[in-house]
Amino acid sequence: MLYPPSSANASLFLDIARRLYNGDDPSDDPTLLRQTAAQLLEGVEKGFGHALPDLEFGTPDYDTLEELARNVYHFSAAKNYHELHDLSLALRDGDRLRSFDEFMHLADEITGKYNLNWLRSEYNQAVAAAQCAARWNEYSSRKDIMPYLQYTAVMDGNTREEHAALNGVVKRMDDPFWDKYYPPNGWGCRCEAVQLPGSHYRETPDTEIQYPAVPKMFLANFGKSRMVFPQGHPYYKRLPKEQEHLLQEKSRAEVRRILDNAERYRTLKANPDYKDVDFDWKTGGLKATHKDHNFDKVGGQYELEAQRAGFKAGNKVIFGSEKGGVIGQKYIEGLWNDHSFEIGSSLGTGKNNIKGILNHCKDKEAEVAVIYFPKPELYSFERLKNGIKRYNGQTDYRFKEIIYIVDGKVNSYK
Repeated sequence: MLYPPSSANASLFLDIARRLYNGDDPSDDPTLLRQTAAQLLEGVEKGFGHALPDLEFGTPDYDTLEELARNVYHFSAAKNYHELHDLSLALRDGDRLRSFDEFMHLADEITGKYNLNWLRSEYNQAVAAAQCAARWNEYSSRKDIMPYLQYTAVMDGNTREEHAALNGVVKRMDDPFWDKYYPPNGWGCRCEAVQLPGSHYRETPDTEIQYPAVPKMFLANFGKSRMVFPQGHPYYKRLPKEQEHLLQEKSRAEVRRILDNAERYRTLKANPDYKDVDFDWKTGGLKATHKDHNFDKVGGQYELEAQRAGFKAGNKVIFGSEKGGVIGQKYIEGLWNDHSFEIGSSLGTGKNNIKGILNHCKDKEAEVAVIYFPKPELYSFERLKNGIKRYNGQTDYRFKEIIYIVDGKVNSYK
């Protein structure tokens, strides 16, 4: 059995639970969706054998992997909705607000269920469905000379009877049989459809097939339909109607962002003026640094750490050129998700520390202010909030976004 690469999402959701208890609404936090999808797309990449940037645009494999990513992001959005819903319900015992310790004990159980126990099955399904999709593309490319597939079960002590009943069935690739019984046919299914060498085989008549009872959500051809998780999954079935459209739009927007960043990655990778170019197709994170960007000995390290945190959270962080020689030129760091940004590091605890950082970002006319805390122990949300309040009280200049980074985690101040 395969397992997800890490249980990082369980830790992330415990942080989300703490925010929920303090009255925050984390449902629009993009990191949540990106990290959930990234773990499942790790399985897709393992099963498919390729990552999106490895493939040529417009090829069957590229189109298939793009559709698998859409499906995984939609599934992840639905999964996150249910987990946040369960965490919200756990805040109260009837009319009584649970104590923090009581709530966090329940939150630990909920996050473990979603991000450890259930994630194992979901990850394995992602690997299996992606393998089937890759094979279907491979089989389709030569079906003119090898038009037959044979259902092959493992046939050992762990094989389910309903899967063993299909062992040896031979049908043409275009037979409707494969629309329902192309493996996997259940959670943890190890069956395969094998392409037969040649074009002269006897098809198994329908009258000789013992059609098994397969769970409804698995009555599908994951390779042909380019799906990992079909609509019959309980996450979809239990989704309120008013949420369905919202989550679909959110997942579509994320995949569009990933594809745009993939194209930008190819452009930057081919540009000799940029170095340290990296792209994570699972989260859409992209980073690059212009060769003429200036890093000082201390602050430069903090800038790179902030860029790395932003990249890991799925953001596009590009350090621009600071070469020009124009007197009075105000150089910004570069672009954070296509908006000009400036980074300031918080190394003190004075009441004007945050205000000073924001003034520095304002002087550079940055659209996004990034406050980086190199030492997490010096961070205080109350101090951050008061510092932003002091800044807002002295000027009319407002940023499109204020981002603060603590212990490698990227947060947007609202």
